[in-house]
Amino acid sequence: MILDRTIFHPQGGGQPNDEGFIRHTEADSKFKINTLTIKDDVIWHVGVFEPAEELANFAKNVRVECNVDEAKRRLFARVHSAGHLLDIAMS
Repeated sequence: MILDRTIFHPQGGGQPNDEGFIRHTEADSKFKINTLTIKDDVIWHVGVFEPAEELANFAKNVRVECNVDEAKRRLFARVHSAGHLLDIAMS
C-alpha cells in the first residue's frame, strides 16, 4: 500500500521498521503492516488485509488512520540510542 504521507518509519539508520496497522476510517477493515520498504523514494507498506476480502475497501483517495505499535517503536528507539552510546564509549 502506498500513502500520500505516513507516520511509519521504514527500516534504516540502524533501526528496524515500525509495526502497526492502517485502518479504513469508514469500514471495519485493517491492513496489518509486516514491513516497510523504500523504492524510488516511495515508502511501500507491505502487509495483509484483515479480513482478506477487505482489499476492496482500500481504494485510491480513501481516508485511513495509521496506528503505530508504540511499545515496539519506543523499544527500537531505546536500542538505537543505546547503540550510539556504546559507539561513543568505545571511541
